[in-house]
Amino acid sequence: MNAQSNNWLAAAVGLWAVSMPVLAAAATNFPAALPVDDSTEQLHDRAADALRYGRLFEALQGFNAVLKLQPFNALAYYNRGNIRYLRREFEVALQDYTAALKYRPGFAAASMNRGIAFSNLERLDEALADLDRASELDPSNSDVFFNRAIVHVKRGAMDKALADYDKIVQLDGSNPDLEATRFRLKSLLTRIDELGVVGRERNRHIIAEMDHARSIEQLLDFLDRTCIRLGDSRAGLSAVAQADGWSEVSDKELAEVSTPLVKLTEGWKVISRLGSMAVVQSRSVRDPGLLYCSITARLGDPHWFEDFATLFTSRFRSPRLVIREHEDRRISQQVVIRDDKARVEVMFSQRTDTRVFTVRTAHGKEQGVDPPNPR
Repeated sequence: MNAQSNNWLAAAVGLWAVSMPVLAAAATNFPAALPVDDSTEQLHDRAADALRYGRLFEALQGFNAVLKLQPFNALAYYNRGNIRYLRREFEVALQDYTAALKYRPGFAAASMNRGIAFSNLERLDEALADLDRASELDPSNSDVFFNRAIVHVKRGAMDKALADYDKIVQLDGSNPDLEATRFRLKSLLTRIDELGVVGRERNRHIIAEMDHARSIEQLLDFLDRTCIRLGDSRAGLSAVAQADGWSEVSDKELAEVSTPLVKLTEGWKVISRLGSMAVVQSRSVRDPGLLYCSITARLGDPHWFEDFATLFTSRFRSPRLVIREHEDRRISQQVVIRDDKARVEVMFSQRTDTRVFTVRTAHGKEQGVDPPNPR
């Protein structure tokens, strides 16, 4: 990884890793702020690494040193603003984002993050102006529209918030059915009425449900384009893994987690907005014609499983929804008919102790015959 991409990665990861609905990852494809000499670049690299790994005090010292040498470095101001935001020093973060925009007026990430800081301070008109500008500068960044939707919620403009949610769905994934997606979000929002909350507490619940729905839609899109469409194609899934930059799991690791019933044949580690995920292809030992594809992640939302199962049924028009409660996990099984008419059985489960969530597809299964259940 070169120094420039490392600098931007630090800024992006530093924001998204907090996992708060009002935070979003900055875009990572901007050019360098200003030409830098070797010593300044090295200082910035070390500060960027510290930010990536959460060493905020060390990172702050590093960016302060860069700005002493280069008081016009927009990128250093931006990264220092991110540190101050993470420390919830919103007023001071605003000053750094403003400086970054002064020295680079078209800096979309700084405009977005300043808008987020304004939103946290309830300065909603200024937040909206910054996020509108960011949407013009970086119209392919779904995080801009998500954060603008939050501002619309706070302003009581739900129609505009839902319109931005439509844009988020379009940019996040491949699902073209916006009407159905919006219906799924509204179905989650109905429970807020049952709580009887008003004012800022109601806004907080709406924002949380929008973030929750977005995460489920992202996983549904990921599942659709991987295990459902390509779970029985080693070459197809390998091509997606290579194109998206997944990290391949070694043969030794695959052998260690194989079971007498199921042999793991391919595996990858994926980093996304949902966190770290594992994608695995495997084959039945008893029936070599039976193939599996699974996605595993730690998803800790208390009502994640039930909502995922419900939204899955709506998204893929599965015939029925049955959730079985076991001592250590919850399980639901569904059936999806692909465009090529292939029948794909889908099982999702979540452990009650660790919240580890797994979606597994079975391919080549005969009608009415249950596949072995690997542990």
